[in-house]
Amino acid sequence: MTADVHVVCSSGDCALRFPAPAGTACPLCGSATAVVAARLPNVPLRRSPRRQLALIFDNVRSAHNVGVMLRTAECVGATHVYHCGITAPPHHPKVAKAALGSEQRIVASVHRDVVAVVAQLQAEGLACWALESVAAADDIFVAAADAPASLALVVGNEVAGVDPGVLALCTRRVTLPMTGDKNSLNVGHALAAAAYALAFS
Repeated sequence: MTADVHVVCSSGDCALRFPAPAGTACPLCGSATAVVAARLPNVPLRRSPRRQLALIFDNVRSAHNVGVMLRTAECVGATHVYHCGITAPPHHPKVAKAALGSEQRIVASVHRDVVAVVAQLQAEGLACWALESVAAADDIFVAAADAPASLALVVGNEVAGVDPGVLALCTRRVTLPMTGDKNSLNVGHALAAAAYALAFS
């Protein structure tokens, strides 16, 4: 269903305001609704990234998270996405549902061994960084200032994190600064923050 206008419930006791096609009944009380505003057109800010960024998904267990990350990958112009270990492939139905078509517009490949992928990329001359909250990790917003023009960023499993074999290979470990009690974000959100910091800062 396309939500192309903003409507408000006609019941004074309810007054729910929400986006929906004109004529949609209120989902809370069933009353009629009235259009209060047209939807503003989506006008994205187009800008070329400052860095060429490849992404390595290391055993990401949630297909939904993979789909979200593919959407981010397409938005930042990722050059390649490597689906490693148990990470769901781009064509997986749950991945495609969350990726909203982004999975069809990126270059991706599926691999069993993430350590082998990182080692191969490094042998080809590509710098590989790991996004991980470990003691030796640098603040990504500081690290981005002197990041190479082309690099691969590894994000890991939602529980186990990045494979220790990968951490041993990566030339740099970076992390997102935290203020709250939690020590990490959802992997999809973390990738988005890190990818934008590296691609555009």
